[in-house]
Amino acid sequence: DPVERWWRSAYLAEARNDLGYLYRTRGLFYRAVEEYRRAIEMWRRMEDEEKDAIRRMAMRAQHANVLNNLAWALAERGDLRQAESVCFDALEMRQNLGPAAPVAFSQNTLGMILIRDDKPHRARVHCERALEIFRSLDQPRGVGLANIALSEALRRMSEVERLYAPEEIANFLHQAASLADNAVDIFKEVVPERSRLIEALIERGCVYRFQAWLLPAYRSAPDPEELKSLFQKAKGDLVKVMDLAEKDFPFRHLDAHVNLAWLLSLIH
Repeated sequence: DPVERWWRSAYLAEARNDLGYLYRTRGLFYRAVEEYRRAIEMWRRMEDEEKDAIRRMAMRAQHANVLNNLAWALAERGDLRQAESVCFDALEMRQNLGPAAPVAFSQNTLGMILIRDDKPHRARVHCERALEIFRSLDQPRGVGLANIALSEALRRMSEVERLYAPEEIANFLHQAASLADNAVDIFKEVVPERSRLIEALIERGCVYRFQAWLLPAYRSAPDPEELKSLFQKAKGDLVKVMDLAEKDFPFRHLDAHVNLAWLLSLIH
């Protein structure tokens, strides 16, 4: 039966995409890439065989979604040139299809890839565009994701040597902390999602850590209590991640350990 065969293929392609997501969130990036590529091959074949224009567009939307997921998995495993190319393909497909939310997801993914590639200023443009779209659509999950990415872009901009004055860096970090705060609230209360809450807590902990490092650079007599508060907040977020991530997200657990070690090195 052709209809039954079509549905079987669609379910299998979706299952491959879901499996890719599961592998990615657990740090198994090579396996994630394999599953995403298998899903893409299936959607592409179904799209090529489909005669109905509306169903073909729906398949193309699924194809673009998996391409976007593949782009980030490639970035996570370090294939940044390929990740950027794949993400551009997904973004172009989604722009041609029309709906704004998928376009925003690809804009945000492109921003995250550029952050990984040490291009935080370009990343900021894409993340701000994604955040603008998500806010206009009242899409809280998208807002949370864009908040995390934009916070990191601002923080990475602050780390570029000899480009900004300490006061400018402090302003970037203030914005980053506010964005990370909002992301934590969203993924804790509005759209509960443990893997994203972990990412938001890591980012906020990193912002607090950098603020603690910067404080003596732009204040001749920094308030010891403010400094202590920043250290405690950074430590609290990273320790919380170690608890949340220990069982299901080992690579995030390790990430929190590394960032906590950096924090403790500042104290000593």
